[in-house]
Amino acid sequence: MSSAPPRYSIVLKDKSGANSYEFEKATDIAWEWYENEVGRCRFKVPYNDVKLSATSIPDNAFSEILIYSDGVFQWQGFIAYIQDNKYGVTVYGLTFLEFLKWYRVGYNTAYTTKKIGSEIISPIYDIIVAYTNDIFGERITKGTIQNPYDTGSSSAEKTITKTVFDEDFFTLLKDLAGASRADSPSGAWKQDSVFEITFSATAPTFNFFRDVGTDK
Repeated sequence: MSSAPPRYSIVLKDKSGANSYEFEKATDIAWEWYENEVGRCRFKVPYNDVKLSATSIPDNAFSEILIYSDGVFQWQGFIAYIQDNKYGVTVYGLTFLEFLKWYRVGYNTAYTTKKIGSEIISPIYDIIVAYTNDIFGERITKGTIQNPYDTGSSSAEKTITKTVFDEDFFTLLKDLAGASRADSPSGAWKQDSVFEITFSATAPTFNFFRDVGTDK
């Protein structure tokens, strides 16, 4: 006997979180998320859905997306853009990691013999969230930011020297994760460094982990 197909629902919330809209008739729902990369989603809302309006799916204001399958939270992000046609609206979303591309890290700023987590990533994060009326600071919680180890070590924290030239924070994080990840020639030692913004309806959290143990 075949099991019943899952029931999907899409919840959209405005920036304040005070107004939310649940769409249970959405179709063509698809989503994906990656390690150290921005994830995406897509869904369609038919033209005859009574909840469809310029307020519930805005094209000029921030709107958060939460996707549920049989009541289980599956994906989170925000509306990137929408496409209207006579059959309804197609919504395209990106995960909150896309936020990290909105912020620059300073031109010709030198980090000399600095620990990757506590002395590069954490100070830059604190500067970003200090901006007034900023969606990143308002919506994202600062979580765990760890210092990667030197290759082959279980305690010596890696230091690097790097000058940044106004690249965005996301690009810098990918570079730092790349500098942190390593494997010994024999394969006996490895370090899988990951940055993320967790999925959470109440408190999505930014983390930079020295080693997640295995690729997610």
